Amino acid sequence: MNDDMAVYYGDAPVFTVNLEGLRKNTTPGSGLTWQEEEDTIDIVPLISSLQNRGQKFPVTVEVPSMRVLDGHHRICAAWCMGRKTLKVRFVHLEETPND
Repeated sequence: MNDDMAVYYGDAPVFTVNLEGLRKNTTPGSGLTWQEEEDTIDIVPLISSLQNRGQKFPVTVEVPSMRVLDGHHRICAAWCMGRKTLKVRFVHLEETPND
């Protein structure tokens, strides 16, 4: 498993962020609310993965929109587990390569 976002944003610093604040100030990339997102995914394997392996890759959030580009399922799983923090990389879309 690779941190695909690191290919594009590898130089962006990673911060440990309060999970409650992250959910309050971001939106899932899917366009759903956090509760709707949680209701649409099979959360059990995600929780198991976080418990057994920890957070392998940071969540990627675009600023200034605060839209989660990568990791919205990790946010949901961590929230359901009662975790207080997650590792997050904040990036600007203008840094995204043109396809």
